[in-house]
Amino acid sequence: MGLGMESPLVDTQWLKEHLADENLVLLDATIAKVGQPKPPDSYLDMRLPGARDFDMKQVFVDKSAPSPNTVPTPQRFENQVRLLGVSRESLVVIYDHHGVYSSPRAWWMFRAMGHESVFVLNGGLPAWTAAGLETVAPEAYSGPPGDLEAKPVESWLCLSDQVLEATGDSATSIVDARPLGRFAATDPEPRPEVRGGHIPGSKSLPASQLISDGKLLPREALTKQFSGKLDCDQRLVCSCGSGVTACILALAAYEHGHRNISVYDGSWAEWGADQKLPLETGEA
Repeated sequence: MGLGMESPLVDTQWLKEHLADENLVLLDATIAKVGQPKPPDSYLDMRLPGARDFDMKQVFVDKSAPSPNTVPTPQRFENQVRLLGVSRESLVVIYDHHGVYSSPRAWWMFRAMGHESVFVLNGGLPAWTAAGLETVAPEAYSGPPGDLEAKPVESWLCLSDQVLEATGDSATSIVDARPLGRFAATDPEPRPEVRGGHIPGSKSLPASQLISDGKLLPREALTKQFSGKLDCDQRLVCSCGSGVTACILALAAYEHGHRNISVYDGSWAEWGADQKLPLETGEA
């Protein structure tokens, strides 16, 4: 089952009409925002009907890595996503309780693991409830396991040595999703061990500028946001604080029509903590 379209987004009306489709798997990928101690209260008592918990803090993460949100190994991803009933033929729709915040991270993870039939509910739970649609209490998935096979696509993932090499490459644009104050080092980093500043040659495009009322901006508005940040023939490397809002950039670029996209998984939590890696300060 496919959508027959290039957009990585679905809206509430589409999901309402397809919620009972046999191959659809709905995943809740909510995490707390930076600076917040926990996810929204709604996360504890409210789900979309049939949604399964895609836990990116305890399950879909490499806890042995020094960076806080490191993508799990392909084998761990495959094992855990099968426990959620995700199969090779599944059409996966992901949402979060903020609107569009952490769901793009889960979307990117599926793409990086080779599963292309994955989409984000634009506006997430707030859009769903605003439409007067039903929610239910959270319930652990107890259905049959899936058979999805993780087949990593290396181009979706970028590591620090690759980013360092890309700083001198005019064919690559490195774009940073953090707030401008953190990019310029005029505001402190939330992690005390991390230096202020940004990757040399990178450009600032705060993820908040790509969102309005909890939804990703329309395609035409995204084109304006990316103007001057990304040429159509460049490779895009998305960075942020710890690899979450970088995926908002990736989702927005994909919706904008770009396809040569990588996410720097360690992002500034890794780069800023490594004294050997160069940095710049000030606006760019």
